[in-house]
Amino acid sequence: MISAQQKIRLDIKARRNTLTHKELLQAENNLNKQFLKQPRLYGARTVASYIPCAGEISPIKIQSSLSSANIFLPRITHFNQSKMAFYSSRNRLIKNRYGIFEPEAKGQPMPLKYMDIIFVPLVAFDRSGNRLGMGGGFYDRALAFTQNSTYLPRPLLLGLAHHFQEVERLTSKKWDIPLNGILTDQEFIKITN
Repeated sequence: MISAQQKIRLDIKARRNTLTHKELLQAENNLNKQFLKQPRLYGARTVASYIPCAGEISPIKIQSSLSSANIFLPRITHFNQSKMAFYSSRNRLIKNRYGIFEPEAKGQPMPLKYMDIIFVPLVAFDRSGNRLGMGGGFYDRALAFTQNSTYLPRPLLLGLAHHFQEVERLTSKKWDIPLNGILTDQEFIKITN
């Protein structure tokens, strides 16, 4: 028997996998339009982003809109410990063991605490800022520092998703890191934590 969260994860991943190339491009364009309606967001100078895979909504157009920002992308450093580091998006991209593109480990990784915005991929979200990820715990571990009040100002944690990834309610665990907002291809959802 699978849990409610596992069912949500399976259902939404299946729906994402049915999206055509044209639909993914349209969602990416619409996501960028929603982003550009938020002047506070596109003033960011240091941004952690990701390279989309498996039907995830793409932040690539947003990265282009942030032409003066330094963009950093995740690279898995320890698979068994669910750890990753963020390297410059200018580094050469190579595929990891999961077939996901990530930057070469060239230069020093940038600690997430120095980011203005962190774009967080997700499988599902609710309007309380809870997110359901792929299940590996990589982002929850990487973002754990945000729970410590000594890191101020904190980066803005912004989930990126297709509008259909919204669910009524997700149950959060003590290690789950809540989002400050969600940007979809249809709207910006500000979370008041």
